[in-house]
Amino acid sequence: GGVTLGKYIFICQDYTDKEIVIKHECGHVKQSKILGPLYLIVIGLPSIIWAMTHKYIAPYNSYYDFYTEKWANKLMGIC
Repeated sequence: GGVTLGKYIFICQDYTDKEIVIKHECGHVKQSKILGPLYLIVIGLPSIIWAMTHKYIAPYNSYYDFYTEKWANKLMGIC
């Protein structure tokens, strides 16, 4: 639904629940501020790999079960 690079958020216009996606991506912005240059290694790359593979390696898990996504949601108060 979205991608975050530093303070910039890119969201697919066709996404139906944009408000939640924006809030989630704001969680990634907070992660970026906390981690600084380590963000891409600790969050960015694992998140991209998870997005591309989670349906194959963990088809019964939610996308948001992965640590990068769970932490972003927690930072924004999304349950």
